[in-house]
Amino acid sequence: MAMMVPVRRLFIYFMYGLLLTGVLLYVRFPKEEAGDFLARKLEAAFPAIECSFGPAGYVAPYSVLFKHLLVSRRIDGNPLIMFKDVQVTPTLEGLGRAYTVTATLHGGTVRTEVMIYPFRKDFEFSGVEVAGVRFEELESLTSGVKRELFGTFGVTGQYSGSWQEGAKGKGSGQYVLVEGKTVLRQPILTLRELEIKQVTGDFQYTDKNITLTNGVMKTDGFTADYGGNVQVIGRFSGWRLGLNGNLEIEKEFLKKKPRILRVVKRLQKQYQKNQIPFYMKGTTGNPRFAFGSG
Repeated sequence: MAMMVPVRRLFIYFMYGLLLTGVLLYVRFPKEEAGDFLARKLEAAFPAIECSFGPAGYVAPYSVLFKHLLVSRRIDGNPLIMFKDVQVTPTLEGLGRAYTVTATLHGGTVRTEVMIYPFRKDFEFSGVEVAGVRFEELESLTSGVKRELFGTFGVTGQYSGSWQEGAKGKGSGQYVLVEGKTVLRQPILTLRELEIKQVTGDFQYTDKNITLTNGVMKTDGFTADYGGNVQVIGRFSGWRLGLNGNLEIEKEFLKKKPRILRVVKRLQKQYQKNQIPFYMKGTTGNPRFAFGSG
């Protein structure tokens, strides 16, 4: 019986915290105003975008569910990305400062823990998980690339910044793309199209600069390791590339491609090793690929 008293007390505290959090959520975020409040916060942190939340409703016991979140470019109003079924749930330990956010995005899912620090005017996204998103469905985001990009991608990581300058925050994590396909703007080893099995790597983001490390791309004919920097400038198609890596061609692939075999042998002789160095510059919309150290 003595053990039952602490258990009951703990349960009562738990229920009290649950109820208090629900009341705080309702008082602070009436569903008619919750979307406007969150949109203003996001737009203040990221001035280049405009946000619009769809109709909201409550989900028992204490979540708010928005039909969608549309993110658009402020400069011209063009839509960038649409999240659907955006659910915001306060966590008990946060008491108005910590939330779990989930959503769907073009065939995939998004989940993150959001922590708000009102006195420091900072925010933090931790445990970010993006999975199963179809890259080709992000047409409004990738429209300036001017070529078809296919694949399913995911991201895990974290991001933190300030409400005044959210884009100048810091983030890190890992990314993956599987079952990819793209048409090349310029041939690589006479290939004009790439069938990508998998792309993986690590990234760090600091003040509009992405550093890529441990990158590996596997295709039907070769494996490429790579790394470098990507400068986030304007639209996705304008991001500046500064990547270096090495290509390792599969022998079985070369047996079926005698024309490519001659090119590979010449390059291996030129660089005096089996792996062929390469670099990529330009932008994501107009990349420039070349062999060598760059």
